[in-house]
Amino acid sequence: MYFGLEPMLTYSTTILPLATIANWREGLSLTLGSLLFVGGVAIAAVIAWAAWNGWPENFDRSMWWTVFMLSVIPSAFFIFVAQRMEPTSTWQNLAQHVLFTLGLLLFFTACGCALAVLTHRRRTAPISD
Repeated sequence: MYFGLEPMLTYSTTILPLATIANWREGLSLTLGSLLFVGGVAIAAVIAWAAWNGWPENFDRSMWWTVFMLSVIPSAFFIFVAQRMEPTSTWQNLAQHVLFTLGLLLFFTACGCALAVLTHRRRTAPISD
């Protein structure tokens, strides 16, 4: 006779949980999500660092603002579409993950451009005597 606790206790006291496809999928998703987050922050930091150093030389604050808007709008669209999808097959599930990942990469690019608007410095030519 089970009172509802025995199956949970049996599962939680095992040293290694049963290796099922769902567990592997969740582990892989967690790993790739962590890498995406670290990579996304790195993308934003590199863009802000480039703006701090005045690269590219033909960009000014208005150009960084334009790139921010051109990356945040599709980012929001891709994330919204991926969130609203209801996948019924494997390829639709893959398409949902690809759209969401693309939306996140564009979002981190937009974050870097927003930081670039704040940190942009013009390179000044050396003063010749």
